[in-house]
Amino acid sequence: MFDIRGCDRQDEPRRRRKPAAAMYLRCYPYDSSGMECHRTALDLLAMRLGLPRPLVHLDNGLRGADRLPAREALLAAVADGRIDTVLVPGLFVFALDGRESRAVADRLEQQGCRLIELPSWRARDGWQPWPDGLPAAR
Repeated sequence: MFDIRGCDRQDEPRRRRKPAAAMYLRCYPYDSSGMECHRTALDLLAMRLGLPRPLVHLDNGLRGADRLPAREALLAAVADGRIDTVLVPGLFVFALDGRESRAVADRLEQQGCRLIELPSWRARDGWQPWPDGLPAAR
């Protein structure tokens, strides 16, 4: 019989896992569509960058001052090495306060995570996050 006692001990080396991507979204007030347009844009950006389809972490209807269970789960997954890339529409999803949102972004990056923000459709450099053949938003 297999003995699983002690399998989750902190001092044991992490198992090598295939890196995964995730997206984090937060909306207040509650968005009945689950931020579908943001999900689609981030899925397309991940595809354009050659990333695996991102796992969705969504805190829907929660204020930045509330407990954010999806953000906590994302941070734990990054710390554990299960997620190596996080896509967001902007740092505002972490917190509305610029210093707090930057602190969350810094924490992710210090743990070796690549943080990618969705480029603005207003960007003047002409780059669009859309794969070839799909129309870019104008």
